[in-house]
Amino acid sequence: MNMPTYVKRYWNEPRGDEHDAWGVSWWYFEVDDNSGVLRQIEQYDSGMLLCYGKQHVQDEYGGLSDKPIDLSEAGYTTISSQEFEAIWRPA
Repeated sequence: MNMPTYVKRYWNEPRGDEHDAWGVSWWYFEVDDNSGVLRQIEQYDSGMLLCYGKQHVQDEYGGLSDKPIDLSEAGYTTISSQEFEAIWRPA
């Protein structure tokens, strides 16, 4: 496996569930060579931070994406591993 790729994407819509008050969010992903998600962060305007990875795959709020993401879609911005790690908080 090569080095993971780190990307972020702004999601300008509420969750669509009972946690809509959290606001809109930034989503951060660490992905492998096949665009499979290794770790994922959801950072909401309210300050709520959800982190998912192999040690914490899901909880009552959501979970780690089980499908590869299409990095060619508009909206994804490549970031450094340092930017990702500065936000990552293992659950």
